[in-house]
Amino acid sequence: MLYCSQWLGGLSICLFSISSLAAQTITPQVSSELRPLPAAADVENATVRYLAGLSGREEDDLLSRGDVAPLFDVLRAIGWEMDKSSQDDIKRRLLEDSDWLVRTLRTTKGTRFMRDMSQYPQGYDRIDRMRQQPHGKQELQGLINTPGGAKLIEYLTTTKEGKQTGAHTKGGRGMFNTPTDRLYTQDDVVKQVQAAYAAELARREKASRAASIAP
Repeated sequence: MLYCSQWLGGLSICLFSISSLAAQTITPQVSSELRPLPAAADVENATVRYLAGLSGREEDDLLSRGDVAPLFDVLRAIGWEMDKSSQDDIKRRLLEDSDWLVRTLRTTKGTRFMRDMSQYPQGYDRIDRMRQQPHGKQELQGLINTPGGAKLIEYLTTTKEGKQTGAHTKGGRGMFNTPTDRLYTQDDVVKQVQAAYAAELARREKASRAASIAP
């Protein structure tokens, strides 16, 4: 801002405001452009490669929060910083490493049961709901300890009678046959990463369109 005063018999003296001049001098020019996203195929490949490389984990094994947490650094390394809300959502939907179901399915008998059971549709959802029923953990532990125990999960998930049984399970309130919204396997995590990537791409496209029509 310019300030002018009449001094010494009408001599006009004009000064710039120091604060204004300083602001003009030190204000940096910051680019509003975001770093380009890696290709969707690169994001998927990096995700699958990381998850497939987890020690002792097969493709349909139960994943926990600790298994997946380093994935966000892997994605950052290829050029995508997933937004915090999407990261938090993925973490929230994974079971904790200390969760009873995680610890139980990582025992010798639990792993055998898990790999038999995981071939059935929504098998993880069923046993997750089962363990929340009255005496559910004891019943599930009994299935795990019994050779062929996964056959009950096959019955509950693939037959009409089994689904009817689930619908009337005591304490189920009609929810026993309903997916839990958790992420259990590699495929679940890959799909959620893809959804987060698609949402990020849509946000950028929307912002680009808005900027193109701004006055």
